[in-house]
Amino acid sequence: MRHAVICLLIFSFFIPASSWAAEKAGPGMVVPEPVFDAGKVDQGTPINHDFVVKNTGDAELRIINVDPG
Repeated sequence: MRHAVICLLIFSFFIPASSWAAEKAGPGMVVPEPVFDAGKVDQGTPINHDFVVKNTGDAELRIINVDPG
């Protein structure tokens, strides 16, 4: 019985903590099309493509560094 009470106390601590983590405020980034296939392209031909980035969070989303692939 004592073990059941201890387990109940432990679970009652972690369940609210996990729900708090799920509600954490901040930016959230969604990229509907994260990959772009340009197909076959001759060497030296420039390729341009715009990636749409949407902020689904409730804070400013700052993109600081972008590395081309």
